[in-house]
Amino acid sequence: MRLSILLFLAVVIPGTAQKLVSAQYLSTSTSAQLGVLSPKAIFDVDIYKIAYNTVDVDGSPTVASGAMVIPVNTTCNQFPLISYNHGTVLKKEDVPSRNNGESLIPKLMASTGKVTVCPDYLGLGDNPGLHPYLHAESEATATIDLIRAVREYINDSLTISLNGEVFITGYSQGGHAAMATLKYIQDQNLY
Repeated sequence: MRLSILLFLAVVIPGTAQKLVSAQYLSTSTSAQLGVLSPKAIFDVDIYKIAYNTVDVDGSPTVASGAMVIPVNTTCNQFPLISYNHGTVLKKEDVPSRNNGESLIPKLMASTGKVTVCPDYLGLGDNPGLHPYLHAESEATATIDLIRAVREYINDSLTISLNGEVFITGYSQGGHAAMATLKYIQDQNLY
């Protein structure tokens, strides 16, 4: 069974500590390249690998990675944010921050005029150890802390801003992660 979910949230997701560790530009994809896959691709996009502070399954500090994809060459400078949670992967490197096939959906989303973030999840990408598959709390904290880190980076380093709208979606394991993130936001009163 495949699960896909899209949630609209007007959430603050406050952060008390610095989350951003680093941001590394990876590449640009043009609207012409993306337009081969979707006629809705209207903007070029830049993809970055984001390293950020989060917590592991025991609540201990750790550094995780994810991707941020932003629309470029637009007349708009305020964008909604989409968190796209990827589906199950079998290899540590098969994640959005590696700018491989897993980054295609986020690129298509960003090419429609939305800043898109994609956590790699704990145990994948740059995070050490094993991946705690379908561990709801770590999926949620990885997602929320990536959103916080991206907000820091945008506020401190880019000429764009976020308009306050947050969408959370996912496919397969990412559907589970999206629902876990929403539950965490509700349980922690982050809205």
